[in-house]
Amino acid sequence: MEKAANPKMVVLARQYRGLNQSELAQKAGLKNWQISRIENGVQKLSETVLEKLSGALKFPVSFFFIDDEIVDGSRSNDLSPMGHYRKRKSAPAGVNDKIHAEINVRLDHLRRLLTNVELTGPSIPWSDIADYGMDVESLARDIRHHIGIPDGPIRNLSEYLEARQIIVVPCCLGMEIFDGYSVILRLRHRSFPLIFVNTLTPPDRVRFTIAHELGHLLLHDGYVPEKEREREANAFASEFLMPTPLISPQLSSLSIPKLEQLKFYWGTSMASILYKASQLNRISPDRERHLWKKMGYLGYRKLEPGSRDIAPETPRLLTRIIDTYRNEMQHDKTDMCTMLHLEMDEYETLYEEEMKEKPRMRIIN
Repeated sequence: MEKAANPKMVVLARQYRGLNQSELAQKAGLKNWQISRIENGVQKLSETVLEKLSGALKFPVSFFFIDDEIVDGSRSNDLSPMGHYRKRKSAPAGVNDKIHAEINVRLDHLRRLLTNVELTGPSIPWSDIADYGMDVESLARDIRHHIGIPDGPIRNLSEYLEARQIIVVPCCLGMEIFDGYSVILRLRHRSFPLIFVNTLTPPDRVRFTIAHELGHLLLHDGYVPEKEREREANAFASEFLMPTPLISPQLSSLSIPKLEQLKFYWGTSMASILYKASQLNRISPDRERHLWKKMGYLGYRKLEPGSRDIAPETPRLLTRIIDTYRNEMQHDKTDMCTMLHLEMDEYETLYEEEMKEKPRMRIIN
């Protein structure tokens, strides 16, 4: 029996392109009701319709035959637990759909890419996490020590995490309301912790997001109410990036200029430093309110001064995985497009980048 196309992949492709059903119908030369029936699985996809959808959505026809079950940004049998999102504020449904679709497509790529490679080197001591109970700050300091991070600011957190087999995936989502997403991908009895970050956000916020998502991966392997979950992840990130014994003496007599000075030293946002001072009771409530108000007046709640001048995170592990396929397995670009179900221009945009360093991984059968 001939394999049928998967209507859920039509929905995913449409959301990935940021289109509603009416816009897709217009681009594909179809009727609105046809798109609705196709996506609901009522109307089967003929070869002609598939070609039209492929052209309109810029995915190869093979993409619509992927039979993975997509569930709210994850595939339940591969991911544990469902992922954690970090967003600045609520977003319209269409924007959320586009973010979820982007994550789903990239997760499908990672499933395929990670099937034939094995990461080598030490990992995070996941099994020991339960011993810390609710002491999030001690966990943050001990993980920092275990990873081998010296005292002081962290200039490239991605490098430390990727050396411990945590893959940091840069994504350009075309909007700044989304900061990051984390999940553990399970394949062939192996687990791959993943952290997605939005490259459109300033480097200081990206660094805090990576630490925040690391906190989720370590702390939240099961249901925790959202408010508590976010509080714990923020507390973990704050202590991980700015350990109390090191930063506490620097938090006296805070002002806008001093916050800016500390921002450039620690590589984190002024807001995160003010949050840290409040956590440690190193600032009075009145003074804290005054500084938040002044930062809002100056427009710093949206974009802080010098944010783009902070040294950016430079995740490289995913590029090294691509490099393994291209150079060691001798996959050309066409092979990569076939494996990932991408058109050539999109594959090049997402994944082609020359790296000087060679990957520390081996091919497996």
